[in-house]
Amino acid sequence: MHHVYTARATFPEPVNAAVFQLTCSPVHNKVQRSMRPLFVMAWWRPLAAVLRRLMFRSPHIDPLPVEWRTVSGPYFGNAIATLRTNGRKAEMVVERAEPGPRLVPLTTVALTDRRPSGRRGGDRGPE
Repeated sequence: MHHVYTARATFPEPVNAAVFQLTCSPVHNKVQRSMRPLFVMAWWRPLAAVLRRLMFRSPHIDPLPVEWRTVSGPYFGNAIATLRTNGRKAEMVVERAEPGPRLVPLTTVALTDRRPSGRRGGDRGPE
């Protein structure tokens, strides 16, 4: 894994549960500084939309059944993600490993809310 991120799925029809992709590798392959802008650009929605349109012009590629929206990240460097739950509430806390050793908070992502995970284009995920 080269970076840490959280993405939320949106579906063509509303669903009753939020679906997330939580990605964090505590020890990762180091990304050269010169490559980091490419990773960030890959997560940029306008560029992804253009590439998706070009890709789906091919008769050999079917449209995806789900779309993913970046909620948090990408972050680079060694990190630890912790899933915290309390009853029906959940959040992911991402911390960057620093020399010392110590952990520095990067982000906290709420994974539960009352909005359905549907309606492509209108669902922004947790705030």
